[in-house]
Amino acid sequence: MIGFVPQSDLLWEEMTAAENLLLFCKIKGVLPEDIPPTIDELLTNVNLIDVKDARVSTFSHSMKRKLSLAIASIGDPRVILLDEPTSGLDNEPRNEVWTMIQKLRKNRAIILTTNSV
Repeated sequence: MIGFVPQSDLLWEEMTAAENLLLFCKIKGVLPEDIPPTIDELLTNVNLIDVKDARVSTFSHSMKRKLSLAIASIGDPRVILLDEPTSGLDNEPRNEVWTMIQKLRKNRAIILTTNSV
């Protein structure tokens, strides 16, 4: 399995963060009984647990990037492809995303394109 974060977020704006994750959990074959704890764990990992039930349309750009990272990590993929994961982010959110990417590196390959140095 491969995880992917495109440069432009592919999120359903009218759905909540949890609903977006639920959809991708089902697509990626997460067992039904594992879905609720998986959603909570992923949202906690990207610091979005407090907006679990908020519509994505209310999210800032950095929050959407974090949700995209969470989606890419569903199913514990061995490879994650990231296309400009910090594009358009200010310094603080950019650093948060880089920290999350560092955590994702454990036991997997991360291939990314970036203009950040």
